[in-house]
Amino acid sequence: MADEPKRRGFFGRLKAGLSRSAERLTGGITGVFAVRRRLDDEALEELEDVLIMADLGPSTAAKLTANLARAKFDKEVTDEEVRQHFAADIAKMLEPVAHPLAIDPARKPHVVLVVGVNGVGKTTTIGKLAQQFRAEGKSVVMAAGDTFRAAAVEQLQVWAERTGAHFVSGKHGADAAGLAFGALEQARERNADVLLIDTAGRLHNKDNLMAELQKIARVIKKLDPEAPNDIVLILDATTGQNAHAQVETFRDMVHITGLIVTKLDGTARGGVLVALAEKFGLPVHAIGVGETAADMRPFAPEDFARSLMGLVRDAEIAPIDDAQPIAPDTADGDLEPEILELEPEPNPAEPETEASEPAATEANEPAPETADQPETEPAKRKRRLFGLLR
Repeated sequence: MADEPKRRGFFGRLKAGLSRSAERLTGGITGVFAVRRRLDDEALEELEDVLIMADLGPSTAAKLTANLARAKFDKEVTDEEVRQHFAADIAKMLEPVAHPLAIDPARKPHVVLVVGVNGVGKTTTIGKLAQQFRAEGKSVVMAAGDTFRAAAVEQLQVWAERTGAHFVSGKHGADAAGLAFGALEQARERNADVLLIDTAGRLHNKDNLMAELQKIARVIKKLDPEAPNDIVLILDATTGQNAHAQVETFRDMVHITGLIVTKLDGTARGGVLVALAEKFGLPVHAIGVGETAADMRPFAPEDFARSLMGLVRDAEIAPIDDAQPIAPDTADGDLEPEILELEPEPNPAEPETEASEPAATEANEPAPETADQPETEPAKRKRRLFGLLR
């Protein structure tokens, strides 16, 4: 069983990750044709309901069934023919938004501001991006910009240690914009390829969060007028249609340049990605179907559409190991985190009461149980984080 991920590669993980979404769609479409084989108005209406229930949204569902009607109306069809037709149309819809996160080698560093609500996996996604960039031989600086959440800072530090990325953080409650400015200064001094900046995501106080994100973008422009080069919104697929509200909210705050959709393996709502692409047209850089760095890859529309419709067969899965190891010549370099000693200061984007908020794990997942050992609380937290990231 331990070798299973190596046998199936990412295509197999994509199939497995979307299995719950595929089961919902496949079961619904098969149910429509359980007592009829001819595509009539009633069948089309039921198919549209199936698509809407799978979070593809009313607009996308209407387009898909209208295209199917033009091609197959009043003809006898099988459920597999319907799924193949839907998969082909979905792939066409998604093709214009499939854009990997491209790092401009002319920029030193290429600055990526990562935003999203707490719990969607921002910190974990940054760690996965860092590992993939390091595997490509790029130098990476990671900045812990969510200064009020100790767990997020610690988790990012663990990822930095594992990947050999340079880590920048500040004192608890430090000004996030000042920390981002200092991180960019360090990244420029080190001639780093990429600077990844984590951010807060407390939507219970939308105005303060908006002010903080806008201040970060404004302050780093003083060093680099073109920074941030990308502002990537992380979305949790398990939230379904609520992801639409998150896109609209963060677009009001900052200029979102692309999306990464996480936790597709934990939901039957994978169709929401199609609805987001159809409604907003924002680039989709990558999707996540598991916990490891190898489970997040650039978005491939045809593979996604076929997996969503349950059309990927085991024979199509290549027996390869496409996991990305850390570059061996750089993995052990610069593991000692550097702390920016920034004093906490009044921040218009963060009221003082924010400092008393209880920290929560960014991935929103419970830590594994451990045996009682005579160790300090920080050591316990770090050990649990290492367990989550293996």
